[in-house]
Parts: sequence; C-alpha cells; structure tokens
Amino acid sequence: VVAERRAGSGSGADDDIAGRIAERIRAATDIQPRDVRLVAPGWVVKTTSGKVSRHDNARKYRALEPAHV
Repeated sequence: VVAERRAGSGSGADDDIAGRIAERIRAATDIQPRDVRLVAPGWVVKTTSGKVSRHDNARKYRALEPAHV
C-alpha cells in the first residue's frame, strides 16, 4: 500500500500511521498488507485524467528501499 502524506506533514509519525492503515485494511478484509508506505505529496503518478497510473507507480514502488517489516 502506498499512501501520500498530507502537504506540510512530516515523516515523524509514519510508522504509527502505516500501522493504523494496515490494521484497518486487515479489519475490513481479513488480509494483512505486507508493506504500507507513506510517501511525499505528489509522489503518486496520475494520468492526465487524474487516474492513478498503476504501471508507473509499481515501477516507483519497486525502486524504494526495502521496508523495515
């Protein structure tokens, strides 16, 4: 899971927020996400129509440092 931080928010609480996101996903779907990353605003690539570009974001995700999980 990749989620953008809000503009102006630092990365200090990322682990706590990522944990809460993972817990909500697990509670709603009974699936535990392997990795939850919070990224800077604007990190997620979107098409000109505003849709999330799965291909480009998957490529960027694979280039990230390994998670500390």
